[in-house]
Amino acid sequence: MKGLFWCQYILGIGHLMRGLRLSQSLTHYFDLDFLQGGRDVNLTCDSPRFHKINLPAISNNDLLPITGVLASKYSVPTLFQERQKVLESALNEPYDFCFVGSFPLGKFSFAAEIVPLLERLKKNNPACVIISSVNDFAYLEPEYTHEASRLLHTYFDYLFIHADPEYMRVEDYSIVAREAQDMSFYTGYVTAPLCQTPPEREKQILISTGGGGVCEELVRAVAEVSIYFPDYKFLFSLGPNAPLGLQKDLKMLQRMVQPSNIELTEFIANFTNTLCQSALAITTAGSTLADLCLTRTPGIAYPYISAKSNEQFYRAQKFAEKGAVSLLTPADLKPAKLAQLMHEKMQTPYPAVSINANGAANSTHKLIEILHQRKRDL
Repeated sequence: MKGLFWCQYILGIGHLMRGLRLSQSLTHYFDLDFLQGGRDVNLTCDSPRFHKINLPAISNNDLLPITGVLASKYSVPTLFQERQKVLESALNEPYDFCFVGSFPLGKFSFAAEIVPLLERLKKNNPACVIISSVNDFAYLEPEYTHEASRLLHTYFDYLFIHADPEYMRVEDYSIVAREAQDMSFYTGYVTAPLCQTPPEREKQILISTGGGGVCEELVRAVAEVSIYFPDYKFLFSLGPNAPLGLQKDLKMLQRMVQPSNIELTEFIANFTNTLCQSALAITTAGSTLADLCLTRTPGIAYPYISAKSNEQFYRAQKFAEKGAVSLLTPADLKPAKLAQLMHEKMQTPYPAVSINANGAANSTHKLIEILHQRKRDL
């Protein structure tokens, strides 16, 4: 059996990471075509059954805002035309299932691409199972909610919510999800699996801001206090979108302080194992928060807040209420205050919290169950 996965990421790489982790699980049982719509960051799924199809990238790198989407190299209408050509040439066979990342609870600007794609899938195979695959938070402007609800109930069979409802319930933030509970399934968070024997904790502090395109002030503040922790290695995972000026300044700081306790990398392949090795993690409030709980790593979360979204703030707040992380504010970035918070966090025993982080396997097993039931019904 064969499936399709539509994945679009614009600002960070959280949607891509979740899509690839789901793909890793799905390809144990299925062949999978993966439509990747963001700028390529050299990440993939290690399986011979995985086939990546790169759509012309829509990302935020060229800072050209058009209709809520930030384009790269070309105008958005031109990009969508080029993407459509790729879809028409690549997808000519029937698929047994399709995962659509975020849409229609989010990524609403891509409706003109996704709806014809779904209609084509159903035409080629009326039994194709269409799944909306969303994370723990979804928000649409009120004027879009009615149409989003219509699209969900017209084109989709299931809504897979990749979250643990003990931490976050997407219905609390989304009217569309609230009206779709009869087709919803909470899978748990999609995290990378832990190795059977987790490594020992080291004197290492991990700093991660996802794709690296936001929260530069956090990275600079932590780098500034690294001199107060000479016995600790500060491992900065900067991400593929980190500003060049930031990278240059951090490299200069490395040269100025010798021996330097700062290590820079763009990406950490085995992220959960690196978390297990770390005495502390300082991060933005994306999908990494679930990884912190899974690995029981002391964590400080600095949520990215924009004019259009408080997603990371709400997530950080919920995880902080559980005791899983401490919440960092801009006022806490002053060197003395930040150093104090870091010391306190490393000295505080990790609380007795647990989290459903088996979202990839649960999604796969639920899909297998759905496909078997559909086969019996035919």
